[in-house]
This record gives sequence, structure tokens and C-alpha cells, in this order.
Amino acid sequence: MGRTLVATFDNQGALVKDAMLLFRKDDGVAELQLLAGLLSSSHLGELYARQFITIDVLKNALLSLPLPGPLDDLRQTAEGQEIIELVERLIGGSAGDAVRKARQTRIDYLAAELYARVFE
Repeated sequence: MGRTLVATFDNQGALVKDAMLLFRKDDGVAELQLLAGLLSSSHLGELYARQFITIDVLKNALLSLPLPGPLDDLRQTAEGQEIIELVERLIGGSAGDAVRKARQTRIDYLAAELYARVFE
């Protein structure tokens, strides 16, 4: 349980207790990495916190969160590509806290840019 959304991509098969596993039948690795980046962005985290009062991340609540478009389309944007690259670095890297925080901050910015396009 937690008060914020936290997402990652696991291609090693390590399962974590109390984790919600999401699989989308037609998505490849890049789409799932992009989804992990969007779900872990502060934009969706704040939206989730405003809409849902429970500290449990509920499946139906998570599924109702809006994405800024189809993942296939978002993957083709410069922002989507950069989010995917940043998620890959966050997952595979042994960078220090400052580097990880900078990468997450950049994901937050890029996600906000994608969402801003939807509401222009």
C-alpha cells in the first residue's frame, strides 16, 4: 500500500509481493516501458491522489486513469521515445540518487508535455 503510484518494468521475471502486474496483450516492451513511465509520472500520481481517496492502488481506479493517447502513437513522439530511454536507464542503471531523481524529473516533464497536447 502507498500514497503514490510507482511503476516499473520487469523483464527479468522477478515478482514483488503486493505488486499489481499489468500486461496488455498487444503491447511490446517499448509500450510497456512507456506505460511504466507515464504511471510513475507526477502528473498521473497527482491525478490519482485527487480522484481516489484510498491509499490502496486499486485496479479499476488505475484502469480509469487517462492516457494522453494510444501507446503506439505516443511511442512515435520524441517525448515518448525519451521516456522509454529514461525508463530503460532507471531500470538497468546503478546511478546515484541525484541521477535517478533527475531522470524521474525529466519523465515528469515529458509526461506533462504529452498530456498538455491532449488539452490544447
